[in-house]
Amino acid sequence: MQVGAGSVRDQVKAKLKVFGATHWNISVGFRSSLFLLLLWLPNLLSAVELDATKLRAAFLYQITKFVSWPDSVLSEQQALNACFVGQQVEDLAALFRRATEGKESQGRALQTLYFHKWQGLHQYQSTQFCHLVFSFEQGKGFKLAQQLSESQTLFVGNDVVALKAGAMFALPIASNKISILVNQNMLDRSQLKVQARFLRLAKVWKGATDDDV
Repeated sequence: MQVGAGSVRDQVKAKLKVFGATHWNISVGFRSSLFLLLLWLPNLLSAVELDATKLRAAFLYQITKFVSWPDSVLSEQQALNACFVGQQVEDLAALFRRATEGKESQGRALQTLYFHKWQGLHQYQSTQFCHLVFSFEQGKGFKLAQQLSESQTLFVGNDVVALKAGAMFALPIASNKISILVNQNMLDRSQLKVQARFLRLAKVWKGATDDDV
């Protein structure tokens, strides 16, 4: 089945509209979802021109669809908690909350939580659980959050610095182009399972000296 250029644009626009996409340029096709589009045609990453915040929100939502958490922290009845930490991601958290309201990921509701500082996240983690954590900030607060998560939280950052600090994924953006980087070592040490078809989209970060990404 071939998809015409006009149909492609309509489908992409519909998929990204919820994330506030206003400027886009699609020249290749996909069938039923943004993920399949990216899976079959990786070069599309450089063709979708969006504001960095909107683009990261869309990709974070897609990531939640291909990660499995231990039953002990995410049962079938529980909502998936996406946590954002730091002033730099306040707008991202607000956009993610609006865009995913009423939506599901793997049959689960999504709950968005924003914390101005790591201390707020630590207090929350003492009684609740963040399944995904995104932040631009690394340091002692980040390390403590990792310890509290007991390798059951998906940590995502914005660049290689986050990977060096121990994040499992990073979503760097340059010139309206987004990349997916994976810290395979940290992912292997966690209790999370990420579908292979998603990992094929990512570039493996090879270590602290691998800055050419």
